Amino acid sequence: MQTIINDDEILDFSLEHLIGEFQIDVSYLCPSEIETAEYELFANQYAYIKFGLILEKFRNQSWWKRCHEQFRDFKDFCKHKVNLSRWQVVNAIKSANVAIRLVFLGFSNLPRNASQALAMADLYH
Repeated sequence: MQTIINDDEILDFSLEHLIGEFQIDVSYLCPSEIETAEYELFANQYAYIKFGLILEKFRNQSWWKRCHEQFRDFKDFCKHKVNLSRWQVVNAIKSANVAIRLVFLGFSNLPRNASQALAMADLYH
């Protein structure tokens, strides 16, 4: 699926395109870019945090209303755009916020995935 952003730019939202981009990015890494590769290893272990933060923007700032597709409500956005139920999206947001709180509390050993972080969510209420 492609979405036109403006007259000059087209974004491709297909899974095949995304995987192709991943493969190209990794194939171009060379030994002189070891630091970049190390950073990518580190950053991608915590991708659930970025995912949750982006979802939070769509929810809290009503970005879902500005999408190319028209959605009835946030629940409809979750189902059709993110392919998750509303409660799964809310849990992804909670997981990201737990990890962020842990960082600000001084922890450097964070949960490795959203499920581990979500299990700690009730500790902050």
